[in-house]
Amino acid sequence: MVFEGALTASIFLVFLKRLIESSNRPVFVVLDNIRPHHARIVTNWVKQHSGKIRLFFLPAYAPELNPDECFNNLLKGRLRSKPAVDSRQALARRVRSAARTVQRSPQLVRSLFREANVSYAA
Repeated sequence: MVFEGALTASIFLVFLKRLIESSNRPVFVVLDNIRPHHARIVTNWVKQHSGKIRLFFLPAYAPELNPDECFNNLLKGRLRSKPAVDSRQALARRVRSAARTVQRSPQLVRSLFREANVSYAA
C-alpha cells in the first residue's frame, strides 16, 4: 500500500483490513512501536478480528529487527536502478510496480527473512 504523508491509525487500519481480506489464513504482522500501531481504534479492531490477525511488536529502537527494513532496502535498490521520475504520481506507480514484483516472488520474500537479524520471523 502506497500513501502520501504520515501514517495515521486510520490509514494503518485500511492496510490491516486489506491484509486479512487477501488471505484465507491468519495473518501475523511484525511492527515497530510507532503511535498509530497502538491506537485505540487499531487495538479494538484487532481484538474483534483476533482469529484472522495477530500483531507482534518489536522492542523499541530496534530497526535492525524489522523485516520491513529489509524490504525497504530491496525496494530502494530496485528504484535506484531505474531512471529518475519527474512526478509524485510516477514515483508512486514505480514503487507499486516494484513492490508487486517482490510480492509475486515467494522466493524473494523468503530471502528477506534469511537476514541474520530477522530470521526469527521465518
